Amino acid sequence: MLNRNRRIHDYFKGKVVWITGASSGIGRGLALECAKAGARLIISARRKAPLDELSEQLRGLPNRPQVAVIQLDITDHTSIAKKTEEAASIYGRIDMLINNAGISQRSLIKDLSYEVVDTVVRTDLLGVIDLTLAVLKYMYKAECGHIVVTSSVMGKINTPFRSAYCAAKFGLHGFFSCLLAESANENIDVTVLVPGRVKTEISKNALNGKGIPQGFSDSGISEGVRVEKISPFILDAIAKRKFEYYFALTPLLRLGLFLNKFAPGVYRALVSKVRVT
Repeated sequence: MLNRNRRIHDYFKGKVVWITGASSGIGRGLALECAKAGARLIISARRKAPLDELSEQLRGLPNRPQVAVIQLDITDHTSIAKKTEEAASIYGRIDMLINNAGISQRSLIKDLSYEVVDTVVRTDLLGVIDLTLAVLKYMYKAECGHIVVTSSVMGKINTPFRSAYCAAKFGLHGFFSCLLAESANENIDVTVLVPGRVKTEISKNALNGKGIPQGFSDSGISEGVRVEKISPFILDAIAKRKFEYYFALTPLLRLGLFLNKFAPGVYRALVSKVRVT
């Protein structure tokens, strides 16, 4: 544990870290851990009030970290360049971008509207790519940086009721695998976080086929790993510059990943038997 804490402190101390989706869940947890490690933070989300509350909480930590707030909707392409310029001007650079903003979906495909697909893909894939491209301009100029993105185990395996979400998360793995290959000699690191069951509001806020939030948490999510328990391990994986970091996986998810990789026909047969009402 001492080695892990030392590694996190050494890697994050003094770094300028921009976190999207910081108002709740994994984003909020990572903001707290980054602040404790001595990073200089920029926190963003669509809602400003939770950001201001978090900012006040962070500034109250014993090490009194520097924190800036930028309200941001990553689906608004017209604002991305200006918001990125604003972020870069706060501390003079952006050392790390943690793309954590996202939304999930709960609906059978036959009940799914195109508008919901559009919202999920714009938020979880296109918006993430849009902001990454804007930030990379600064990182390439500085010849260093670290891009982190929160994906999902649903970016590796499919299940019913998650079609638009799977589409977006599968896309993240394709895009950031290419970025990893292209940035290998550019001193820019890439880390894709692959969570399983983490106790957040993601399923409660997930959109149904008509675009209405589900309004309740799935049992798997409500019984998931607490954010504060897993956050230090996430920072350690980032400090180790891992490309993919899987966490909060249940035995069933581990089995699904194994079968999908080594016995895809078996996995498809099993998942086709899943019934969701």
